[in-house]
Parts: sequence; structure tokens; C-alpha cells
Amino acid sequence: MSDIEEIIQNMIDKKVKEIKNKEILSAREAAQYLDVSRGFLYKKTKTDFVQGVHFHRKDGKIFFEKKALLNWVRERDTHGKHSQKQRPSVSEYLHKQTAS
Repeated sequence: MSDIEEIIQNMIDKKVKEIKNKEILSAREAAQYLDVSRGFLYKKTKTDFVQGVHFHRKDGKIFFEKKALLNWVRERDTHGKHSQKQRPSVSEYLHKQTAS
């Protein structure tokens, strides 16, 4: 491994560790964590994600709950894709999470 490759790998490893230790992620970090584009995440804030559960808005920025994102991924793996009409309300989502 060349010096440049080693430096790049060290930078990537550092960023992965930072994200691993966080509970709240910026849009960029959440996109990296899920290996999706930021545009995909922004779209999901309109269709699948529940504000106050999956994400929060503050000062014009969106922040994501890492645990809720992981639960969302697991639900999709188990139940398949949710359509916009099937999107649960906040109370339905929270009730489902406490029942699990």
C-alpha cells in the first residue's frame, strides 16, 4: 500500500469510527452510513420517514436518528417496501416500537 493509499484509508477509518459512535447523524453522515445518496434520504423524509422519530429539523438542517434508520432498514428487509399510503402515523410507529 502506498503512502497516499494508507493516508486515505486512515481518513476513511477515522470517519467510520466517528459515525459508529454517534447517535444523531447529519444528512451526509446518514447517507454514508446507509450507503445511499443524500437526495434519497431527503426524498424519504417526504415519503417513509416520520419527523420526530427518524429525523429532526434544526436551523434549516436535517439530522437523523441512527437507531431509527437501522430499524427502518430492518423493517424493509422483513416487510418489503412501504408505499406512501402505508406510511404509519407517529403514534402508530411509536406504538409498534414499544410493542417490539
